[in-house]
Amino acid sequence: KNPEETINEPNKKGDIININVYTESREYLGKVSDFNINNYLWRISQIIVHKQFIPKKTITIADNQIISISSEKIIVKDLAIKNAILNPA
Repeated sequence: KNPEETINEPNKKGDIININVYTESREYLGKVSDFNINNYLWRISQIIVHKQFIPKKTITIADNQIISISSEKIIVKDLAIKNAILNPA
């Protein structure tokens, strides 16, 4: 399998937990702390990113904002931050 997939298909939950998340313009957003799966399509529907510089805050990024997932990083659209949901941790 290609190490950088544009299709969001984790083999198991631990595959993307703690992976660094960046925007396409290389802004570091944080690390994946959790994610949700669409059980009907069996693919990631959202990733939950722990914001490194905002204590006890996470952002939820929808699947349509994800550009690619690899074993080393996840790239999201620059607009993902504007479209993300800021959550208390």
